[in-house]
Amino acid sequence: MAQPKNGEVNHQMTSEELLQELSDAVISCKKDAVLAAVEKAKSEIPAPEIIEKGLAAGMNEVGDPLDMPISHIMASGMTGIRAAGNLVARMEFSKNMRFGEAKEYVAKKLGVGVADLTDEYVMRELREELDIGVITSVAGAARGIAAKMNIEKLLGTNINSCEMFRKQIA
Repeated sequence: MAQPKNGEVNHQMTSEELLQELSDAVISCKKDAVLAAVEKAKSEIPAPEIIEKGLAAGMNEVGDPLDMPISHIMASGMTGIRAAGNLVARMEFSKNMRFGEAKEYVAKKLGVGVADLTDEYVMRELREELDIGVITSVAGAARGIAAKMNIEKLLGTNINSCEMFRKQIA
């Protein structure tokens, strides 16, 4: 085993230290540091905790300094279209909401608890019921642009691809 440099002691980082490193990396506005901290934490900490207590903690201090990457990581941790990650990310960008605020907004619009937003089974049923798209096709259900237009109505926001589609068919 390699000897530590300058008398340092090698030790496994605690979950708290890993989460603090994630938060600090976001605050530093260094994309590589954020991605490296996420990679390090993935094997030790569940994704929801990485998002809530690491990435979101840093974003609460400075917003999303890296623009899309952190929000993509966070939305992916919410399982994207399999649950509600895409809806939360959409509200972060279209309404300039912070992560927690976006989750609460989407949960309220869907009529579910915030914890349900990451539950694939709850969200699958709800996405089918609201006709806002699911990961696999359902006969007769909205897909593509039709599902996006339903999302627009549900969340009270505009989606660029829907606007462009409306202009093209006008």
